[in-house]
Amino acid sequence: MITKKNLILVVSSLLLIMGLINYISGCGQQPQGTKNKGLKVYIKADLEGASGVVTFNKHSYDTGIYYEQSKILNTKEINAAVEGLLEEGVSEIVVLDDHGPGGINIDYLHPAAKIIMGENKPVTLDSSFNALLFMGQHSMSNTPKGNLAHSFSSRTINNIWLNGKLFGEIADMVLLASYFNVPTIFLAGDDVACNEIKDLIPNVETVAVKKGLGLNAAWCLSPEKAREEIKAGVKRAIRKIAQFKLYKVEPPYEVVIEYKDSKTAQYKSKREGWKIIDDLKCTYITNDYLSVKH
Repeated sequence: MITKKNLILVVSSLLLIMGLINYISGCGQQPQGTKNKGLKVYIKADLEGASGVVTFNKHSYDTGIYYEQSKILNTKEINAAVEGLLEEGVSEIVVLDDHGPGGINIDYLHPAAKIIMGENKPVTLDSSFNALLFMGQHSMSNTPKGNLAHSFSSRTINNIWLNGKLFGEIADMVLLASYFNVPTIFLAGDDVACNEIKDLIPNVETVAVKKGLGLNAAWCLSPEKAREEIKAGVKRAIRKIAQFKLYKVEPPYEVVIEYKDSKTAQYKSKREGWKIIDDLKCTYITNDYLSVKH
């Protein structure tokens, strides 16, 4: 005959066993959506790497007929990244609008994101951040099949070298983040931009939302599919944040810039610390990465 006391003991034993099984199977671990609580993430957002943004004159320049639509497409891709971060428990998200005339439509921006906008912006990335993400990113200038490929200025700069190696916006931001000991964990853009960052950080998470067919042409994912893949990619990246290493280049930093016309090169070479090399190139050397100019 089972007494009340024996029944309580049996039930208690079963609950204990179930608890042990749950713990061993992982159910007793901290929920995925809360383990990243307290993390602060910085998103460097350009425009040219978003799906559906494929030409300078029509999409990227502020005079383009599809410029406003491009900003909305880009903003919604950024929102997908924000949603992924929030679902993984990230506490603070800061977005830098790093496209010259502006690449974000603030009316559409996710309410959880803080945004930095404007001209002549100071450096806002610092050691308080836990990770850097790239959104809407393009490859460096003159990259074969790089859609909207350029380095900082599509109108004036032809090429840039840092310590003898071709150098673009991706490497610049990765090195800036590394200066503050912030790992770079994710990039969304065209396939060429994805390959470019993997040369620096082999295990970085990337999502190619389009495949470059040339400077002003690309094969694109639908906006919905691009956002879906971005959200999933960001979630993968933040889950393995501890696995990413910093990419660094030791000083001194010798920067060589080749401009598209000699008049610009002459004008730029008059800045303090610069010197002219030939009709199109000028250079300078610094030991402090924060003072690297382009």
